[in-house]
Amino acid sequence: MSILLVGLYSSVDALAYTPVLPPAWEGDVGQVRHLYLFPDDGMVPSADESDNPFGAAVAAVLLGDLSTGWQDPNADPPETYGEPGSGAWDLGKGPAGEIRVTVPIGNVSSVTGFTGYNVDIQVNVVGYGVIVELPSLSAEGYSLSNLTQTDSLAYGSGFDIWNNRTWTALVTNVMADQITFIIAADSNWGSVIDTIEIYARDADAQSPLKTVMDTPVAWLQSFGIGPEAGNDWDARDVYDSDSDGMLNWQEYVAGTKPRNSQSLLKIVKIRAEIGELPYLEWIGGTSGPSAPYIIESTSSLSDPDWQPVGTRARIEGTNDWSGGQALTNAIQFFQVIAPRDTL
Repeated sequence: MSILLVGLYSSVDALAYTPVLPPAWEGDVGQVRHLYLFPDDGMVPSADESDNPFGAAVAAVLLGDLSTGWQDPNADPPETYGEPGSGAWDLGKGPAGEIRVTVPIGNVSSVTGFTGYNVDIQVNVVGYGVIVELPSLSAEGYSLSNLTQTDSLAYGSGFDIWNNRTWTALVTNVMADQITFIIAADSNWGSVIDTIEIYARDADAQSPLKTVMDTPVAWLQSFGIGPEAGNDWDARDVYDSDSDGMLNWQEYVAGTKPRNSQSLLKIVKIRAEIGELPYLEWIGGTSGPSAPYIIESTSSLSDPDWQPVGTRARIEGTNDWSGGQALTNAIQFFQVIAPRDTL
């Protein structure tokens, strides 16, 4: 495949690189960045530029069939970002020909209550654009949601064409403090890679710990609930995710499951006869506050005077309560209150 680079440097000094803009969230809390220019033939290259408070990225170059390996910078088109000494890797054919970059993205996976990272990414590759093809992107062990792929001219003309290929995506439920990105050469025509730039951030790093309704964001995340386009955590908190009539924040306070329409705070059985002890059964749960359920009673709904008549420690599923005094009124009403722990 070395023939692909013959004569490609005759007029490259006059060519200017057109950079890809960084993501809109550049500089946000949790954002990391690594840039690889491959100035030498090291098979375990170090990043030429890094901005990552969580640690150093680790890269590895693997060569596939028909690879010619590293290309000398003197024969390489103009250095990206004005960096001197940029080389290029002829990876040969994929998937054996690939560059793997393991990027630290956080440091809280071992913290109690951790429910996974949701990671925004933007990855840009500068690759040769004649005869060979641009590479593909994957994340080891994870799928790429909301994936976009954009190609644009990086620099060159005629047979001196080098292109940008830029991906954006969301990687959800990442359970480790790092992600391994795989830039794989085209399986039929191979790929020649000049530059790799990776941006990533924990999309939830700037989220509040709780919503305005005092629902822990981690609780919403634990049920796979998160902001959608055009809204935020507060908006999802007042949404009924399982269409059972209870908003998500109400499900939290009740201790029920917001993704299960059969899990909602509801009285399912009542026995109330004069001279007998009252008895109630209701659906509840233990996923929210730990404060006991409160049972209240009144003899009138037109002018109710609800009074506490008992409590019940929460259990998952069917809860029950039996009163301590026999009923004396022909008409008596009961309700179950799910208080917050702070009440």
